[in-house]
Amino acid sequence: MIHCAIISDDNTLRSQIDSVIQSPGSFDKLVLEVNTRADDLPRGRVADILEAAPDVVFVDLGSSMVGLRVLQLLSHEAPDTVIVAIGPELTADALLEVVRAGAGEYLSRPLEPKDIAEALTRIRRRVGGARPEVDSGSGQMTTMFSAKGGVGVTTVAVNLAVLLHELTGESTILVDLSLCLGTAAVSIGLQPRYSYLDLIQNFHRVDEKLFRSFLSEHESGLHVLASPAAAKVAVVPSHNDFVGMLRFCRRHYDHVVVDAGHTFTTAAEAALGEADHRLLCLLY
Repeated sequence: MIHCAIISDDNTLRSQIDSVIQSPGSFDKLVLEVNTRADDLPRGRVADILEAAPDVVFVDLGSSMVGLRVLQLLSHEAPDTVIVAIGPELTADALLEVVRAGAGEYLSRPLEPKDIAEALTRIRRRVGGARPEVDSGSGQMTTMFSAKGGVGVTTVAVNLAVLLHELTGESTILVDLSLCLGTAAVSIGLQPRYSYLDLIQNFHRVDEKLFRSFLSEHESGLHVLASPAAAKVAVVPSHNDFVGMLRFCRRHYDHVVVDAGHTFTTAAEAALGEADHRLLCLLY
Protein backbone atom coordinates (compact mmCIF):
# COMPACT_ATOMS: atom_id res chain seq x y z
CA MET A 1 0.00 0.00 0.00
CA ILE A 2 1.27 3.47 -0.95
CA HIS A 3 0.22 6.40 1.25
CA CYS A 4 -0.12 9.57 -0.81
CA ALA A 5 -0.42 13.31 -0.19
CA ILE A 6 -1.32 16.05 -2.67
CA ILE A 7 -0.27 19.71 -2.69
CA SER A 8 -2.29 21.57 -5.34
CA ASP A 9 -4.97 24.23 -5.73
CA ASP A 10 -5.99 22.71 -9.08
CA ASN A 11 -9.27 20.87 -8.52
CA THR A 12 -9.01 18.96 -11.79
CA LEU A 13 -5.51 17.73 -11.02
CA ARG A 14 -6.44 16.68 -7.49
CA SER A 15 -9.44 14.80 -8.86
CA GLN A 16 -7.24 13.00 -11.42
CA ILE A 17 -4.73 11.90 -8.81
CA ASP A 18 -7.44 10.89 -6.36
CA SER A 19 -9.23 8.79 -9.00
CA VAL A 20 -6.02 6.88 -9.76
CA ILE A 21 -5.21 6.34 -6.09
CA GLN A 22 -8.72 5.07 -5.36
CA SER A 23 -9.28 3.17 -8.61
CA PRO A 24 -10.83 -0.33 -8.43
CA GLY A 25 -8.31 -2.88 -7.23
CA SER A 26 -5.95 -0.25 -5.82
CA PHE A 27 -4.66 -0.63 -2.28
CA ASP A 28 -3.20 2.88 -2.19
CA LYS A 29 -4.52 5.52 0.18
CA LEU A 30 -4.79 9.30 0.12
CA VAL A 31 -3.72 10.44 3.61
CA LEU A 32 -3.58 14.21 3.11
CA GLU A 33 -4.78 16.78 0.59
CA VAL A 34 -3.51 20.37 0.80
CA ASN A 35 -5.52 22.81 -1.30
CA THR A 36 -2.84 25.41 -2.03
CA ARG A 37 -0.13 26.20 -4.54
CA ALA A 38 3.34 24.91 -3.71
CA ASP A 39 4.80 28.42 -3.63
CA ASP A 40 2.11 29.48 -1.11
CA LEU A 41 2.49 26.47 1.19
CA PRO A 42 2.69 27.67 4.84
CA ARG A 43 5.41 26.20 7.04
CA GLY A 44 2.75 24.76 9.32
CA ARG A 45 1.30 22.68 6.49
CA VAL A 46 4.72 21.13 5.94
CA ALA A 47 4.52 19.86 9.52
CA ASP A 48 1.11 18.36 8.71
CA ILE A 49 2.59 16.54 5.71
CA LEU A 50 5.46 15.17 7.76
CA GLU A 51 3.05 13.99 10.47
CA ALA A 52 0.92 12.16 7.88
CA ALA A 53 4.13 10.32 6.80
CA PRO A 54 3.16 9.71 3.16
CA ASP A 55 5.24 7.49 0.92
CA VAL A 56 4.54 9.83 -2.01
CA VAL A 57 3.81 13.54 -2.20
CA PHE A 58 2.40 15.02 -5.42
CA VAL A 59 3.56 18.64 -5.59
CA ASP A 60 1.91 20.92 -8.16
CA LEU A 61 4.43 23.57 -9.23
CA GLY A 62 1.84 25.33 -11.36
CA SER A 63 3.30 27.17 -14.34
CA SER A 64 6.60 28.20 -12.75
CA MET A 65 9.48 26.87 -10.69
CA VAL A 66 8.82 29.13 -7.67
CA GLY A 67 7.64 26.12 -5.66
CA LEU A 68 11.04 24.43 -5.78
CA ARG A 69 11.64 25.49 -2.18
CA VAL A 70 8.88 23.05 -1.16
CA LEU A 71 10.68 20.20 -2.94
CA GLN A 72 13.92 21.13 -1.20
CA LEU A 73 12.23 21.34 2.20
CA LEU A 74 10.35 18.05 1.88
CA SER A 75 13.41 16.28 0.50
CA HIS A 76 15.46 17.50 3.45
CA GLU A 77 12.87 16.78 6.15
CA ALA A 78 11.60 13.47 4.71
CA PRO A 79 14.38 11.97 2.56
CA ASP A 80 12.60 8.61 2.21
CA THR A 81 9.46 10.18 0.74
CA VAL A 82 9.16 10.11 -3.05
CA ILE A 83 8.26 13.54 -4.42
CA VAL A 84 6.33 13.70 -7.69
CA ALA A 85 6.55 17.23 -9.11
CA ILE A 86 4.00 18.38 -11.68
CA GLY A 87 4.45 21.39 -13.93
CA PRO A 88 5.03 22.66 -17.48
CA GLU A 89 7.26 21.13 -20.16
CA LEU A 90 10.86 21.82 -19.14
CA THR A 91 14.21 22.13 -20.82
CA ALA A 92 16.88 19.59 -19.81
CA ASP A 93 18.54 22.18 -17.55
CA ALA A 94 15.30 23.06 -15.79
CA LEU A 95 14.39 19.39 -15.37
CA LEU A 96 17.76 18.71 -13.77
CA GLU A 97 17.17 21.65 -11.42
CA VAL A 98 13.85 20.10 -10.33
CA VAL A 99 15.50 16.74 -9.73
CA ARG A 100 18.31 18.32 -7.72
CA ALA A 101 15.67 20.07 -5.61
CA GLY A 102 14.37 16.67 -4.58
CA ALA A 103 11.86 15.41 -7.15
CA GLY A 104 11.89 11.67 -7.74
CA GLU A 105 9.46 11.95 -10.65
CA TYR A 106 8.43 14.83 -12.90
CA LEU A 107 5.11 14.85 -14.76
CA SER A 108 4.52 17.60 -17.30
CA ARG A 109 1.20 19.09 -18.31
CA PRO A 110 -1.10 18.31 -20.05
CA LEU A 111 -1.48 15.32 -17.74
CA GLU A 112 -3.48 12.14 -18.28
CA PRO A 113 -4.55 9.66 -15.58
CA LYS A 114 -2.31 7.01 -17.20
CA ASP A 115 0.73 9.23 -16.55
CA ILE A 116 -0.12 9.28 -12.84
CA ALA A 117 -0.80 5.53 -12.81
CA GLU A 118 2.53 4.78 -14.51
CA ALA A 119 4.39 6.99 -12.02
CA LEU A 120 2.76 5.17 -9.11
CA THR A 121 3.71 1.82 -10.64
CA ARG A 122 7.36 2.88 -10.79
CA ILE A 123 7.19 4.16 -7.22
CA ARG A 124 5.64 0.92 -5.94
CA ARG A 125 8.65 -0.97 -7.29
CA ARG A 126 11.04 1.42 -5.55
CA VAL A 127 9.19 1.41 -2.24
CA GLY A 128 8.85 -2.36 -2.45
CA GLY A 129 12.59 -2.71 -2.98
CA ALA A 130 12.41 -4.15 -6.50
CA ARG A 131 14.29 -1.49 -8.43
CA PRO A 132 13.61 -1.73 -12.16
CA GLU A 133 16.97 -0.09 -12.85
CA VAL A 134 18.89 -3.24 -12.02
CA ASP A 135 16.92 -5.56 -14.29
CA SER A 136 19.22 -6.82 -17.00
CA GLY A 137 16.73 -6.03 -19.76
CA SER A 138 16.76 -7.38 -23.30
CA GLY A 139 19.21 -5.11 -25.15
CA GLN A 140 22.41 -6.57 -26.59
CA MET A 141 25.61 -5.09 -25.16
CA THR A 142 28.93 -4.99 -26.99
CA THR A 143 32.01 -3.82 -25.10
CA MET A 144 35.16 -2.56 -26.83
CA PHE A 145 38.45 -2.78 -24.91
CA SER A 146 42.19 -2.78 -25.53
CA ALA A 147 45.23 -3.49 -23.37
CA LYS A 148 47.03 -0.43 -24.76
CA GLY A 149 46.13 3.05 -25.88
CA GLY A 150 46.16 4.52 -29.37
CA VAL A 151 44.85 1.45 -31.20
CA GLY A 152 41.47 2.86 -32.17
CA VAL A 153 39.05 1.55 -29.55
CA THR A 154 36.93 4.70 -29.67
CA THR A 155 36.96 4.83 -33.47
CA VAL A 156 35.77 1.23 -33.73
CA ALA A 157 33.14 1.71 -31.00
CA VAL A 158 31.72 4.86 -32.62
CA ASN A 159 31.56 3.36 -36.10
CA LEU A 160 30.07 0.12 -34.82
CA ALA A 161 27.34 2.03 -32.95
CA VAL A 162 26.46 4.21 -35.95
CA LEU A 163 26.36 1.22 -38.31
CA LEU A 164 24.29 -0.89 -35.91
CA HIS A 165 21.69 1.85 -35.74
CA GLU A 166 21.67 2.52 -39.49
CA LEU A 167 21.64 -1.12 -40.62
CA THR A 168 19.14 -2.46 -38.09
CA GLY A 169 16.96 0.63 -37.62
CA GLU A 170 16.87 -0.31 -33.92
CA SER A 171 17.54 1.97 -30.97
CA THR A 172 21.25 2.22 -30.19
CA ILE A 173 23.25 3.96 -27.50
CA LEU A 174 27.01 4.51 -27.30
CA VAL A 175 28.41 4.71 -23.76
CA ASP A 176 31.84 6.30 -23.20
CA LEU A 177 33.21 4.90 -19.93
CA SER A 178 36.38 7.01 -19.79
CA LEU A 179 36.80 8.34 -16.26
CA CYS A 180 37.22 11.82 -17.72
CA LEU A 181 37.69 13.66 -21.01
CA GLY A 182 36.53 10.82 -23.25
CA THR A 183 36.42 11.50 -26.99
CA ALA A 184 33.58 9.32 -28.27
CA ALA A 185 31.03 12.16 -28.45
CA VAL A 186 33.50 14.77 -29.69
CA SER A 187 34.70 12.46 -32.48
CA ILE A 188 31.26 12.59 -34.11
CA GLY A 189 30.75 16.32 -33.64
CA LEU A 190 28.74 16.34 -30.41
CA GLN A 191 29.25 18.67 -27.46
CA PRO A 192 27.54 16.89 -24.57
CA ARG A 193 26.42 18.90 -21.55
CA TYR A 194 25.91 15.88 -19.30
CA SER A 195 27.73 12.63 -18.62
CA TYR A 196 27.20 9.22 -17.09
CA LEU A 197 28.06 10.80 -13.72
CA ASP A 198 24.84 12.83 -13.86
CA LEU A 199 22.91 9.61 -14.45
CA ILE A 200 24.65 7.72 -11.64
CA GLN A 201 24.34 10.60 -9.15
CA ASN A 202 20.60 10.80 -9.80
CA PHE A 203 20.11 7.05 -10.23
CA HIS A 204 17.84 6.69 -7.20
CA ARG A 205 15.27 9.02 -8.75
CA VAL A 206 15.82 8.70 -12.48
CA ASP A 207 12.99 7.90 -14.87
CA GLU A 208 13.07 7.56 -18.64
CA LYS A 209 12.45 11.27 -19.26
CA LEU A 210 15.32 12.37 -17.04
CA PHE A 211 17.55 9.65 -18.49
CA ARG A 212 16.95 10.93 -22.02
CA SER A 213 17.87 14.45 -20.96
CA PHE A 214 21.39 13.28 -20.07
CA LEU A 215 22.03 11.96 -23.58
CA SER A 216 23.34 13.59 -26.75
CA GLU A 217 21.90 12.67 -30.14
CA HIS A 218 23.90 12.27 -33.33
CA GLU A 219 22.37 13.22 -36.70
CA SER A 220 22.17 9.50 -37.50
CA GLY A 221 19.79 8.98 -34.57
CA LEU A 222 22.46 7.35 -32.40
CA HIS A 223 22.30 8.38 -28.74
CA VAL A 224 25.47 8.95 -26.73
CA LEU A 225 26.05 8.85 -22.98
CA ALA A 226 29.29 10.77 -22.65
CA SER A 227 32.14 10.63 -20.16
CA PRO A 228 32.70 13.46 -17.63
CA ALA A 229 34.19 16.64 -19.08
CA ALA A 230 36.11 17.48 -15.88
CA ALA A 231 39.84 16.78 -15.92
CA LYS A 232 39.46 14.81 -12.69
CA VAL A 233 36.46 13.08 -11.11
CA ALA A 234 36.16 13.74 -7.38
CA VAL A 235 34.45 10.45 -6.55
CA VAL A 236 34.72 7.43 -8.87
CA PRO A 237 31.46 5.44 -9.04
CA SER A 238 31.51 1.92 -7.67
CA HIS A 239 31.35 -1.33 -9.63
CA ASN A 240 27.67 -1.69 -8.71
CA ASP A 241 26.99 1.86 -9.91
CA PHE A 242 28.39 1.05 -13.34
CA VAL A 243 26.57 -2.29 -13.51
CA GLY A 244 23.27 -0.63 -12.61
CA MET A 245 23.81 2.11 -15.20
CA LEU A 246 24.64 -0.35 -17.99
CA ARG A 247 21.66 -2.53 -17.18
CA PHE A 248 19.47 0.55 -17.21
CA CYS A 249 20.74 1.31 -20.73
CA ARG A 250 19.94 -2.27 -21.80
CA ARG A 251 16.36 -1.82 -20.64
CA HIS A 252 15.87 1.19 -22.92
CA TYR A 253 17.90 0.31 -26.02
CA ASP A 254 18.11 -2.61 -28.41
CA HIS A 255 21.87 -2.16 -28.76
CA VAL A 256 24.36 -0.82 -26.23
CA VAL A 257 27.91 -0.22 -27.47
CA VAL A 258 30.45 0.52 -24.74
CA ASP A 259 33.81 2.20 -25.23
CA ALA A 260 35.65 0.76 -22.21
CA GLY A 261 38.99 2.29 -23.14
CA HIS A 262 42.39 0.73 -22.59
CA THR A 263 42.75 0.70 -18.79
CA PHE A 264 41.23 -2.00 -16.60
CA THR A 265 39.20 0.35 -14.44
CA THR A 266 36.17 -0.46 -12.30
CA ALA A 267 34.03 0.78 -15.19
CA ALA A 268 35.80 -1.45 -17.73
CA GLU A 269 35.48 -4.46 -15.44
CA ALA A 270 31.73 -3.88 -15.12
CA ALA A 271 31.31 -3.39 -18.87
CA LEU A 272 33.25 -6.53 -19.77
CA GLY A 273 31.35 -8.56 -17.19
CA GLU A 274 27.95 -7.38 -18.43
CA ALA A 275 28.66 -7.66 -22.17
CA ASP A 276 27.04 -10.14 -24.51
CA HIS A 277 29.87 -9.51 -26.98
CA ARG A 278 33.46 -8.48 -26.18
CA LEU A 279 35.69 -7.03 -28.89
CA LEU A 280 39.37 -6.60 -28.04
CA CYS A 281 41.38 -4.21 -30.22
CA LEU A 282 44.87 -5.59 -30.77
CA LEU A 283 46.09 -3.33 -33.57
CA TYR A 284 49.74 -2.27 -33.59
